[in-house]
Amino acid sequence: MNFDNNHNLVGTKYRFRLDLSYDGTNYHGWASQTNLATVQTTIETVLKRITRDFTNLDQIYCAGRTDTGVHAWQQVAHLDLRNSHINKILGKVTNVDFAQFATILRYKLNSLLPNDIVINKITRVSSKFDARHSVLRRTYKYYISNDISKRLATSSRFSFWVDNKLDVDSMNLAAGKLVGENDFYSFIKNRPEQSTIRDLQNFSWQFSVSSGLIVASLTANAFAHNMVRCLVGASLMVGKGYRQPEWLYQSLLDKKRKASLGPAPAKGLFLYKIDYPMEFVKSSLD
Repeated sequence: MNFDNNHNLVGTKYRFRLDLSYDGTNYHGWASQTNLATVQTTIETVLKRITRDFTNLDQIYCAGRTDTGVHAWQQVAHLDLRNSHINKILGKVTNVDFAQFATILRYKLNSLLPNDIVINKITRVSSKFDARHSVLRRTYKYYISNDISKRLATSSRFSFWVDNKLDVDSMNLAAGKLVGENDFYSFIKNRPEQSTIRDLQNFSWQFSVSSGLIVASLTANAFAHNMVRCLVGASLMVGKGYRQPEWLYQSLLDKKRKASLGPAPAKGLFLYKIDYPMEFVKSSLD
């Protein structure tokens, strides 16, 4: 970093990538909402405090706007800071590089954020990097508890208990037929302004003998509102034996929203991984 003789940062605006994780139980999703606790609002409130800027601080933008009660193993956001913000964060500290500043910023954020939000890493990036629009693909995982002998009360916030014995092979057979670029209208909450066509690159189920959990993995270029949970909820109809595997694909073709395609509970869902083009993976400017 370059400082003038008064120890003020010389420059205009700097972009930082934030890698973070959170327990979404107590939040009404990522995006700011009036008079509701959200992940975005919580982080921005702390940023305003440490930069002492309560009016002009730019909002932070994320890779995937999770819904109420949904968790994140890896969320990515970007943040723009001006000279004045960085100087306020550093205080009397001078002659640091951007990597050292990122460490200071991460420490200050984590010191003031509640324990259910953690900033895992901060990196200075190019202004061309956009946490949302630069994404190549997003991966979600959904966790289902389906073995009473291994069911833990402590995991009830992060998995959905299903009493019926699930047929994972049938669920995989049904899920595999949905992979590809398709119109997922039947599995998306109605938002007229939003396209319902998505490139679903992976949809699979796996049973873990050690944990007793059944885990769905879904990867796509992007997901529409409630799409992941609706796909999971419909798959459970197959897993319980209420529908045949081909029913899921036929529902895709029907393009009709119905109760049997309703969303699974939010608590089992995690935003798991965000992938970016290599130019942004190697875009650190520290």
